[in-house]
Amino acid sequence: MLNRILICFVVISMVACGQTGEKEMITPSGFPYTHSKVGTEKVNPGDFISFTLKIEGSDGRVLQDLPEGPNMPIMQMPTAENPLSQTNPILEAMEEASLGDTFVITMPIDSLPNVKSNPQFAGLEYLRYTSVVIDIQDEAARKAADEEKRLEVEAAIAANAKRIPEIDEMLITTVKDYKSGKLKTETLDSGLKYVIHNPGDGVQAENGKQVSVDYYGVTMDNKMFDNSFRRGSPYTFTLGRGEVIKGWDLGIPLLKTGGSATLFIPYQLAYGEAGSPPNIGPKAELVFYVELKDVK
Repeated sequence: MLNRILICFVVISMVACGQTGEKEMITPSGFPYTHSKVGTEKVNPGDFISFTLKIEGSDGRVLQDLPEGPNMPIMQMPTAENPLSQTNPILEAMEEASLGDTFVITMPIDSLPNVKSNPQFAGLEYLRYTSVVIDIQDEAARKAADEEKRLEVEAAIAANAKRIPEIDEMLITTVKDYKSGKLKTETLDSGLKYVIHNPGDGVQAENGKQVSVDYYGVTMDNKMFDNSFRRGSPYTFTLGRGEVIKGWDLGIPLLKTGGSATLFIPYQLAYGEAGSPPNIGPKAELVFYVELKDVK
């Protein structure tokens, strides 16, 4: 369901822009970038840096946007004992970073052969990576944060374990009624069918906003292929950016925070004619029970 092709290239390219004190610089590996220094808390070797990331094409399209939140990239700065094992412009640029600083690097497509060969980037001259340093943690603080997160996830998994059988049973009945024509659904012009269980009473989900969604997905023969409840953490993405299947980009905006729905997604709005083997076959219509947890 996720399109993670762009984040893979963060490891080989990067990064951001700023407003004041901007300097034009070049990484040791030869990539030009701008550094806008606004912070005073400087990064040290071995520290972990959390940063936002926006990737734009030379045509102005936003190809990926990872704002402040759980999907932010996190990288550890190299040390004398653990130096860079390969060229990494992002870490090279951030060696002089401080909290709040921004960076921008424009990477020619020709310098990214794996990107250049992908049809998604046909016709682009370059990709521009923009990023802001949101947090700096030493190794001890990072370990403490990871442990706190682990305990939160374990607690959520334990709580969700009681709900999963209920959701599964509900979907068995829902899919059966849908296939027999007994279920009353609404339909969008795109062909997406849905049932709103609870519209929610919080912030409206809209394109361009970051949303967090718990989900439980089954095929039309009620085989569960994925769900976030068992992982103890909702999935967070930006609506309308193609980071998920089209059916989600169309269906989630039907809800406000706290809302829930069942989406019946035709294959054209899911994984297409090929499907997503081995769990999702060709031309597979999918059913998702979704709960909108947060909108930012």
